[in-house]
Amino acid sequence: MELNYEIRQANMDDCRLLFDWANDEEVRANAIHMDQIRWEDHLVWFEKKIRSEQTKIFIMTVDKLPIGQIRYDLNENNEWIIDYSIATEHRGKGYGYYLLKETANKVKKSILIALVKQANLPSQILFEKSGFDLISKEIGINEISYYKYRKENG
Repeated sequence: MELNYEIRQANMDDCRLLFDWANDEEVRANAIHMDQIRWEDHLVWFEKKIRSEQTKIFIMTVDKLPIGQIRYDLNENNEWIIDYSIATEHRGKGYGYYLLKETANKVKKSILIALVKQANLPSQILFEKSGFDLISKEIGINEISYYKYRKENG
């Protein structure tokens, strides 16, 4: 079966969609900041991110239906920090792999970093399958243990 997908840059019309995805129970459970997000805060945050040269947000659609997002944020060390999520009903189908694979080339000649909670096995598998190296096993963010993955992107 051939996957009929597209990946596009996010725009202001995606604000509500990304808000809903960000507040998904499982997404919040796997996030660094686990509290629910308020609409007003999201709107301010999203407007800032969508205009920033240091942020790239992409939406993946399958048969024109939005199924996931990935965001790259450039940090002070000139590394792109990755945040991604797949809509609840589309998880476990391998879409995250395509989303990462197809967007990583949009931040070429860079270092990609992913922080993954130790309990988040699907994301660990995704980054390992995508050629990321596990460089640290214990990062205490909010007293929760994370794995840190790194990949040099040519």
